[in-house]
Amino acid sequence: TDEIVNQNKKYKGVANEIAQLKEYDSQEFKTRMEQERAEAERRRAAYARILPREEELPDLISSIKADADGAGLIVSKMEPVKQREEGEGYRGIPFNLEVTGSYYQFLSFLQAVAAPGKRLINIKDINISITSGQAMESVAGDVGLLRILKERERERGLTPSEKFVKSVLLFEEIARHVLLKADFVAMAYVYTGAAPSGSPTPAGR
Repeated sequence: TDEIVNQNKKYKGVANEIAQLKEYDSQEFKTRMEQERAEAERRRAAYARILPREEELPDLISSIKADADGAGLIVSKMEPVKQREEGEGYRGIPFNLEVTGSYYQFLSFLQAVAAPGKRLINIKDINISITSGQAMESVAGDVGLLRILKERERERGLTPSEKFVKSVLLFEEIARHVLLKADFVAMAYVYTGAAPSGSPTPAGR
């Protein structure tokens, strides 16, 4: 009797294995595998599209310089940093940069670097200082509504609303004329191999 029970268990085990093998041979399983393979290839292609190979790094550096030039910034320093960021399928290569220009020029540069379709570059550790020692208000243009508000301020003082408007106008004028010096790190990411399915994109995007 025990022998019959044992043989019956073995038979059921073999039957289960055969059923699993048949499942792997089914059209549904093959279709699912094809879909997963296609999705993995899509991920790999997308990963490679935003990350250049390391041998393309000089072109990536040139693109950073071109974005800065296009924004009207003066690049006074661009030095590689030894410490790198390693990840699954990518490597982050940092550069220390120092640029000089207006607030709007620097903002234009950041927008250019982050534009859709551009290679992945993460700007971080930004430190900004004003290069001019002039008083803030003396830099702003004394024209238009700002001039009128200054005259009112001298004559009778300003209401809270007028003070707010003046501060906004001053900021805009100063942003146009004051030169800023910005030090920051540009982390350029390069592709080192196929990223595993579901792996995250490098930080910053």
